Formats: sequence, structure tokens, C-alpha cells
Amino acid sequence: MPGDVGAMGLNSSSRSIEDLEACWAEGPRLRSTRPSCADLSALAAVASWEDRPLLCSKTRSAAALSAAAAGAHPPPGLRGSPHASGTAVAVAVRRSWRRAVSAALALTLALVLLTQHRQLYRHGQDAAAKLYYGLDPNMLGRSEALFPAPHCCRDEACSGGGSQQRVAVVTYLRDDSYLPLLQQLDCTLRRSNPHLELGLMHVEGELAPATLQLVRALNITLLPVAPLEFPNTYEARYGRNWLKVRALGLTQYDAVLLVDSDVAVVSRGLDSIFSLPVEFAAVWDQSKWLNRWRTVVDHINGGVFLLRPCAAVEAHMVHLLDAHPKLRFVHGTAEQDFFGWYYRYTGATLPLQWNCQAEQCLENSATVGGARPKIVHFTDHKPFSGRRPGTHGHEFLCSTDELAQRAQGLLPAAAGLAAAGGTGAPEGQQQGEQPAAADGAGPAQHVQQQVQQQPGDAAPAAAQLGVPAPATGSGAAVQQQRLVQHALQQLDEQRLKHLDIVQQGNKKLPG
Repeated sequence: MPGDVGAMGLNSSSRSIEDLEACWAEGPRLRSTRPSCADLSALAAVASWEDRPLLCSKTRSAAALSAAAAGAHPPPGLRGSPHASGTAVAVAVRRSWRRAVSAALALTLALVLLTQHRQLYRHGQDAAAKLYYGLDPNMLGRSEALFPAPHCCRDEACSGGGSQQRVAVVTYLRDDSYLPLLQQLDCTLRRSNPHLELGLMHVEGELAPATLQLVRALNITLLPVAPLEFPNTYEARYGRNWLKVRALGLTQYDAVLLVDSDVAVVSRGLDSIFSLPVEFAAVWDQSKWLNRWRTVVDHINGGVFLLRPCAAVEAHMVHLLDAHPKLRFVHGTAEQDFFGWYYRYTGATLPLQWNCQAEQCLENSATVGGARPKIVHFTDHKPFSGRRPGTHGHEFLCSTDELAQRAQGLLPAAAGLAAAGGTGAPEGQQQGEQPAAADGAGPAQHVQQQVQQQPGDAAPAAAQLGVPAPATGSGAAVQQQRLVQHALQQLDEQRLKHLDIVQQGNKKLPG
């Protein structure tokens, strides 16, 4: 190594040799600048090598370091001694370790960013949205003084009518790819609350004829509504969820339990919710801190709403969305944030079991509060492909065999139920109560018993599916079953065309 001290290769954070020599010459100045260990090592290279450990000790005060540094410059001949070279090597080793540790930390951070980039991006969006909307006082909640709203009922008047109320569970579809989720909702609802009506909101022309035929055959009430949609930067598909506002226009019902199609109704006794003396109720949105630990609740989740249909409220909401574009929550969760804003001071909050988000809420098939869930919401791993063992909440779903039996069994039974004044009635007519299954049999087995007892009712059901009706006779039921299977296969082929795209864009997203 060259004898000159300047060849020691001090880093950019260290002062130059000239500065160190100036500090050496002026002891008080050295005390005020508090030199680093690297500075003192370089200073020791031109001073007393025996005092180098003392100079580099981090336990020494600035005064002690200044005192240790006091003395005259060494003769010029000493600058090239082996002691100076040893000091330089020690400094270089320490710097190499620091660089290695820094590189390891940087690599770890890069790996975290690569594996969690979507979640981190989502958290960044959440933070930006909170700043954008949270700093505006008008966005905290609807004030009656600033945004007066109509009301079709208040308090106890909302629960009037009791058993005379017409109520329904209502969902919606915007494309055919969500049909498997609708089938799970239908199957779990019929299994747990078979007497409740299930309605489907849809926009004319958005669903394929085969999908509508299967919906009718499943005795789901079709509810055509006007489209409503706004763009959304947080998640593009959220823009289509604005159709929920149209549920307030379903005035043929006194109360509606509006649910997303990716839920499963897993407990009996859904009727009790319709007696609440409120015009709106929802459940807290659930998340886990860093997606791993204790469940956190904040705002509301749009998966389950209790609504009292009122045409005046629907018109008022549409007017607000047209007059105040910021209320569309383009950078937030769209209609979920809007309903939370609209009913901030007048709505009610339901317990978690009414909308238990599977990955965030379930612990050993119960909610984090220990209650049995009534509705499980699959916000992350949606059951497009049916039940998967080991996935949160999938133990509550219908199996593939149950879905197939229900689809194939209800098709020929639809006309028989309609003739008996049941759910096959025209659109808008009250849905009848499905008879309870005998001897502990499930809805699918019960329907199959009806099919065996009423083989002659297959022809009207076939007309609903758009397939030719067989001639009555001993082979009529077998022929009809083959035609039904052919229609279901066509539906499956159409559904699978959309399934890959939906699953690609639906991994680990909120509901």
C-alpha cells in the first residue's frame, strides 16, 4: 500500500485528510465535530498507532477522544510504516461487512416487494383514498341538513306487517361466468331456508338465454332492472356493482336481503332479520392486520344489505350520483362506500355472523366471536370450481353431486310446482313455500321424489328450457332426462369460456 495516508480509500461520508489534520491541530474543534470511527482510524494512521483501539472505541466520549488525539504530528517517515497498512485493512474489512449486510437487507426488501406487491399496492390505494375522501367533511357521512333524503318508513314502522310482509333474498348477475356462484347460493339457501324466495336482478341482454332458462328452472324469480354503472380505478369490476341501487326499486317487496352471488347461506332462521326496525343494515368489513393476525373491522361490507325498497330513495340516490360525481367513490369501493356514506347516521350494524368473510372471519367453522355464521362470504377464494377441502368456508358449500342433482331434479319439477301454485309462477308473483323433505332427505332428493311421482309434468319444464318435449309414456322420463343433461352441458361449456378470465382477475381481491 502506498505510504501516503490519502491512499487509504476513505468513503464519501468521511472527511478529507486535510480536514482531519485541521481538527488535529485544533483540539476544541475536534470536540464539537464528534468524528466517526472511520475518521479517527484515519487520524490514528498519522498519529499514535498504539492508541488506535482507544480512538475507535465507541464507549469513549468526545472529550476522551479529543484528549487521546492531543499530541504532535509524527515524523513524515512514519507514514509508510506497517502500522498504517494494518489500520487500513481493518477499516476495509469493516466497510465490506457493512456493505454485505446492506446488500442482504436490500435483497430481502426486494423479495418482500415482489411477493406482496399486489397487497402493498392495494394498501397504497387505501391510504390515498382515505386522504382524498377523508379530508372532505361532506364525505364523512350524509348530513340531513345538506342532503335531505326521503323515507318510506322510520323506526318501528319499518318492521310493520310481521308475517304479512313479502320478503326475499335478492342477488344479481352481470355476466354468465358467475353462474356457478349463483348455483351455490341457490343450493345453500334451499338447504337451510327452503321457504324463502330467491330473486335475481339482471339487465336485459347481459345474460345468455341458456343461463336465464336454468335460472327459471331453479325457481329463481327473475327481476329485470335498468342498468347502472360507473367506472372505478380501485377495481374495474366494482363499477358493475352499482346495480345494487336498483334493489331499492323492487317495491313489490316490503324488505329485501340483498346479497352478493359469492355467498352461502348456512344457517336457518334468516326470517328474523326482516323484523328489525331499521331501513338499512349491514355488517362491518373485515380484514386481518398484515393479512395474518387478528381480525380488524372498519366501514361496512357490501356483501349483505338489509333494505326496505323505496322508489323515492332510489331516485334520490341516482340524483346524488349524477349531481355529485365524488360520491361515486371512483377511487374507493364504489357502491360499498356510497351506501356506507348514505346510511352513516341512520343505518344499523349487524353482527359478523350475518356476513362472515371466510378468510378474515372464520375460525374452526365459527366466527372470531364464537358464533355460528348465518351467511359466509367468499371474498378471496370464490368457489367457481366447487368445494375444495382445506379452503376456509368451503365446508358449508354444496358438493358437485348436490349441485348436479338439484339442477337435474328441479327441471322437470318446475312445472309441477307451478301448477300447484308454487315458485313456477310468472315473474313478480309471490313465490310459494317449498315443502319440507321427508325422512331427513335434502331438497334435491325431495325434488327427485316429486319427479318420480309426476313424470307427466316434464313437458312444460322442457318448454322452459327450449328443448323438445317428449311424448308421454314409459320412456318419457328417461328421454327428458337426456335432453336436460344436454342443456346443462351447453351451459357448462359457455360458463367455462369465462371462468379462466374471471379467476385470473379475481385472485386475492376484496368482495
